[in-house]
Amino acid sequence: MKNLSLAHKLKELRLAHNYNQDEVAIALNVARQTYSHYETGNRTPSAKSLYTLANFYHIDINDLLQLTIELDEDIIFTPPKNTQSANDLIHFIEYTQNNYNKKKLHLLNTCERRLLFYFEQLSMDNQEEIIEIAKLKVYRNL
Repeated sequence: MKNLSLAHKLKELRLAHNYNQDEVAIALNVARQTYSHYETGNRTPSAKSLYTLANFYHIDINDLLQLTIELDEDIIFTPPKNTQSANDLIHFIEYTQNNYNKKKLHLLNTCERRLLFYFEQLSMDNQEEIIEIAKLKVYRNL
């Protein structure tokens, strides 16, 4: 695995979710400085930390690692096809990095951002259906 590629991806994921390094470090149960070294490529996260990061960002560990593999230019290599969750992650990162979306997302938590990301991809009819389903869920819990 290319350390700098992983470092870049970790920073990209953190920024896409509007977390600071302290928040991610707490989730990993490491010092902020240790996490900072992950993002600069000075240290490589342990396997346990990689799994924790994948869980923290709600992505499959394979998707996290696929996005950071190092290619040997001397070997003919057919890159793996992106899984649906990898494609979703790519689109989610693009969505959260859009300047217009940054403004409306900055006060939302990760779950709310994900919900809005998928919700906005639906037709108006499907959006109305989702709203009705949410109402039913709320009324059942009252």
